[in-house]
Amino acid sequence: MLNPDTFVCDRKCGLCCIKYIVKLTKKDIINIKKLGYDEDYFVEEDKFLGGKTRFVLKKKDNGWCIFLSKDKKGIYSCEIYNSRPSVCRRYPFLKKKNIKSCKPVTFSNH
Repeated sequence: MLNPDTFVCDRKCGLCCIKYIVKLTKKDIINIKKLGYDEDYFVEEDKFLGGKTRFVLKKKDNGWCIFLSKDKKGIYSCEIYNSRPSVCRRYPFLKKKNIKSCKPVTFSNH
C-alpha cells in the first residue's frame, strides 16, 4: 500500500501528467505566473456540465501536460515541480489515503 506520509514518485512514468486534466485554482495560476510564465501559455478555460467554467492546465498537441518533459533516457519530469498545482501535489491520494498504485485509473483499465 502507498501512503501519503511516505510516498515519493520514483517511477517517473509521466502517466498522471498524460492521462489527467489538471484543474487549476487561482492560487495555482498566481504561483505559476510568478515563475515567469504568461497565463495564456498554460491556462485553458474548460466548460463542464452545468455551464460553469473552470481553469485547467493546457495540453500539448500530443496530449501531455504543457509542463511535462521527457529526457533522452525516457524519464519524465515536471518543469514546474516545486510550483506545481495543488491537485498535482496531492496526487495520487485524491480520494483515498492508502492506495495500491499511483497508476492513473482510466475507463480502459477499470
